[in-house]
Amino acid sequence: DLKKIEELLLSIIISNSDISSITILRNNGDIEASGYNKDVEKFLKDGEFQNTDTYRKVKNSKGEAYWITGLLGNYEKIHVMRELTDYYDKLAGIIIFEIEDKAIGSLYKSLNMGEGSSILITDGENNLIYNYDNGEATSEPRGDYARYISNDGESGSFILNGDLVAYSICDNDWKLLSIIPLNYLMGDIYGVGKMTIII
Repeated sequence: DLKKIEELLLSIIISNSDISSITILRNNGDIEASGYNKDVEKFLKDGEFQNTDTYRKVKNSKGEAYWITGLLGNYEKIHVMRELTDYYDKLAGIIIFEIEDKAIGSLYKSLNMGEGSSILITDGENNLIYNYDNGEATSEPRGDYARYISNDGESGSFILNGDLVAYSICDNDWKLLSIIPLNYLMGDIYGVGKMTIII
């Protein structure tokens, strides 16, 4: 019943501070929401979402979670979407979790990789999930590094556009990339070299 669904959604939000809202979009267009987000609800009610590639991908995801950033131009929130099926395994709707980007950012905030460094997380199709650039989350990475990753191994590194790119591929095909400018890495070496010449 509807009241039990609302109570369950609310208990999930209360027990996890990283989740801002949970919205269920039923096939008939009805919306159940907890942790109200008026922009997302308006987007869903207007039917705009149902005409997007994202909606089609979620519907065809076979129950896998689909992560998206930048929904409605908001890069401070990450949305996790998944199809809901009924007892007969037919599509009943889509559930949307809205997560604060700080949930991922808190993992990296004490990490100091050097000036001009970035951390990127992309999904299996190289869609940007998270970009931590110079200490803050941003909407666009400096380059399209993920497409240069070899699928031959689980991790590796390469040099591109004056940056050292180290990467690891997760079990769910996500890619974690650390991008560090070569001039930052080589700074100390150049300094030692100059001191050696002077001596």
